[in-house]
Amino acid sequence: MTILDRRMVFQLTVQYDKAGPDLYRACMGNSKAATQWSPKPFTTRVDVLTLSPFQMSGSLLPYSLRLQVQNAMLGVRNGIPLTGTDTVLLRLFGTAINTGAKYASWTLINQQADYAWPAS
Repeated sequence: MTILDRRMVFQLTVQYDKAGPDLYRACMGNSKAATQWSPKPFTTRVDVLTLSPFQMSGSLLPYSLRLQVQNAMLGVRNGIPLTGTDTVLLRLFGTAINTGAKYASWTLINQQADYAWPAS
């Protein structure tokens, strides 16, 4: 079997009031000022950083995981759901677009110095 292509897909959930209507309009209409749906996919750079609420033992740094995608196609999944406590969430799905270069990277910060990767 020959692998011809690899894909990376991801899902994000953001608070609508923090992302604002601009992100929703861009995903649905390919412009921050869109007033109607556009068939052209919205693409953008994605940089997501997650931090633990506490520091690693013996360090001033928290555990962290960072995803960086140079060019991703984003779309809205299932509209905008209303949740408890008057929170409005925007669920997004994304696909990293392979531009031929290093198109995505993960950075893990923990107390493990190195990992043994399998040979095959």
